Amino acid sequence: MYKRIIFYTITLILISAITFIVYIDNKPANVQLQQELIQYNINPLFDDKTIDKEIMDHEGAFNIVFFNSSDNKTPFLFNNLLSNILADYKLESFDNVVYCDLKDMDTAEITETKNRWGFFEYPALVNLEFKDGIINVNSALEWSATSNLSYSNIEKWLTDNEVISKSK
Repeated sequence: MYKRIIFYTITLILISAITFIVYIDNKPANVQLQQELIQYNINPLFDDKTIDKEIMDHEGAFNIVFFNSSDNKTPFLFNNLLSNILADYKLESFDNVVYCDLKDMDTAEITETKNRWGFFEYPALVNLEFKDGIINVNSALEWSATSNLSYSNIEKWLTDNEVISKSK
């Protein structure tokens, strides 16, 4: 009798442990963040390979927010900074801004992307222009170890690049 109870208990614990391990290994990548990205009207998301065409089809200045949705800085950027600016300026979304998620890139691709678009750390906000067949980076605002992104510096960058007006 006791052997049977011990056997069933060990079997139940083993099945529970295996189920938990399988769940952790196959857990979807930050579903909540993906839903928040949709909520803030930042679709479509681009990657470094598809963004060129979008830029070349666009006249004038162009703004890109580079981020890694699996990074812990991204929820802060979207939930605390950009969403508050949207609310304060009574906007649904930012016009003339596209979003590029770096999460599916390997280290070499991320380094190439950083060098190409003029930033060293992400999240980063980059303003550029396609003129005479050349893409020129006009300005970049990025997260760094010494200077985190803040509401005021993002607001200033968005104002300087004419994404939002100076008055709320």
